[in-house]
Amino acid sequence: MITATIKYAAALATLIATQHIAIAAPLSSKTQPLPKPVNVFIERYGSCYHYAGEFNGDGSARDAQLNRQMAKLRCETIERDTKAFRKKYATNKKVMTAFAKVDIEAE
Repeated sequence: MITATIKYAAALATLIATQHIAIAAPLSSKTQPLPKPVNVFIERYGSCYHYAGEFNGDGSARDAQLNRQMAKLRCETIERDTKAFRKKYATNKKVMTAFAKVDIEAE
């Protein structure tokens, strides 16, 4: 589990550093609010990427704390969950636009 988390965190950190991923708070507009599960997912996605960016992979107490937080957020399933959300909301233009605004990748 820890090795997988380190590998995943390192990959996310690289993504953040190389693509300047903009993570925002849940997106919605007053005229077209997003479904609540989408807002929750976007917030979770941003948190996972944020914590991955802090992860050093050195086995420090901070890494252990980040591992616990990432496990609590289920960051290890974020890629699978992204695919599921993209499939579920594929025809919802405002959801797809919100995903694009926070650079949630299509895979």
